[in-house]
Amino acid sequence: MNPSVPSPTKSKRKRKKKASKSTSVDANKSATPSTSGSSKVSLISGGGDLLTKPKPVAKLPSSREDSSSLIGSAGQASKATLPPPARNPKKVLETPAKEDGEEHKQTGSAAESQSGAKPKKKKTKKVDATFPVRKLPGEGLNSFGFFNYTHYGVLLTPIIPAHKEFILDTGILAMDCEMVGVGPMKESALARISIVNEFGYCLYDKFVKPKVEVTDYRTEFSGIREADLRNATPFETVGKEVSSIIKSHILVGHSLKHDFAVLYFTHPKARTRDTADYFKKILHTKTPALRTLTKKILGVEIQQGEHSPIIDAQATMALYRICQKDWEHSVRQKNRGVDILKQTLDEFKANAVASPVP
Repeated sequence: MNPSVPSPTKSKRKRKKKASKSTSVDANKSATPSTSGSSKVSLISGGGDLLTKPKPVAKLPSSREDSSSLIGSAGQASKATLPPPARNPKKVLETPAKEDGEEHKQTGSAAESQSGAKPKKKKTKKVDATFPVRKLPGEGLNSFGFFNYTHYGVLLTPIIPAHKEFILDTGILAMDCEMVGVGPMKESALARISIVNEFGYCLYDKFVKPKVEVTDYRTEFSGIREADLRNATPFETVGKEVSSIIKSHILVGHSLKHDFAVLYFTHPKARTRDTADYFKKILHTKTPALRTLTKKILGVEIQQGEHSPIIDAQATMALYRICQKDWEHSVRQKNRGVDILKQTLDEFKANAVASPVP
C-alpha cells in the first residue's frame, strides 16, 4: 500500500469527526443568542444544564424616529403593564367582601389618621325641652311661668278661679334649703326651707331656729338675717312637718344631699330627682351649678344676689318638667322597668293627700 495515499478507514474516521464537530457547533450557535442585547442564562455551577429558557429579544429600531418613540413611551408602557403585587390567597378568601359605604368610611378614617387630624369629640346629649307641660293661666307670672313671690314668700300673682287645680299638691314636690354657720367651726345648719308643687305654688316656707348659736348668717348668699330667726320655728317641729309632707312624693331638688344632711333624714333614691346628678350625666361635665343650668337650658338668670329658696325650688321643678319624659324613662331602666312615677302617684292618691299645706 502506498503510504502517501490515506487509508479508507482513516478517512472515514476523519469525516465522522468533522461531522460531529460541525453538529456541536451548530447546536451551540442555536442555543446562544447572536445579539448583544440578549438576556443572560444562569447555569448551575459545575454543570452545563440550562435552568431557564432565554427571553425573546426585543427588535431594535431601524431608524432614529423609531428609537425616540420607543424611549419616550418606555416609562408609560412599563407602568401600565406592571402586574399588581401578589396577595396571600388565604387572606383573600378569609376576608369578607365589604360594601362600598364601609370601604369609603375606612379609607376616610385612614386618611384622617395619616394626616394627623384629631378624632371628633363625643357630642353631649341635647336636652329634650319639647315635652308638653301644662302652662299656668293668668297674669303676673315669673320667668319660669310659675307663681311669682317676693324674697320673703309674699305671693304677687293674682289668684283667679282657673288656679284652683294649680295650687294643690299633686304628688310631685320641689324643695330647697338655706343654711347658716353655727358654732366655732361655722358648720352648716338649716335656717329656711321652702317646698313648691309642680306649678311653682309654694306649699311650705318657714324660717328655722337652729339648735346651736349662729356664728355666720351668710346673708350674702342665704339672705338670712338675725331678725329672721328671732321668732323662727324650732328645728324639731320643722323636721317632723317636712318629713310628713314629702312622704309618698316624687321629690325634686338640686344637690339634695346637702339638704338631707341638715334635715337629718333622707328620701327613697328611686323617688328622688336631683338636677345636679341628672344633668351632670347627660351633659358629661362636673356638677353644674343651679344658676348655670337655668341660664343655659331655661334662659333665666337666678341667684344674682341673695338666694330665695322659693325661686331655687321653682327652678329645679322647671328643669325637671321639661326633661320629665326622658328622666322617668331612665329611672324605669334603672329599676327593671318599674314605673316609679306612676307607682308613687298611685300611692299618693291612695293616701288622699290632695290639699295645700297650711
